[in-house]
Amino acid sequence: MREKLIIFVEQLDRKDIKKYIKDIEWQEIRISMKGQSLDSKIEILNNWWLKNQNKAAKVQIINYINALKRSLYSKEIYKYLY
Repeated sequence: MREKLIIFVEQLDRKDIKKYIKDIEWQEIRISMKGQSLDSKIEILNNWWLKNQNKAAKVQIINYINALKRSLYSKEIYKYLY
């Protein structure tokens, strides 16, 4: 069975996005996901959430998912969301 994203994707405030996406550790995680399968990306995002469980991580993950929705994964990503 396919692993689902463990947080609910909700609307974000632009100020929060600008504030939290610049985090160096998050940028390393984000870059590490390039070229990974969608299954792997979801697993990495879930692990990031479990490690941090804070507003910054939530904003980072949701922003990344929203970017995936605008990419080649636009149709497939919904299979991973609740």
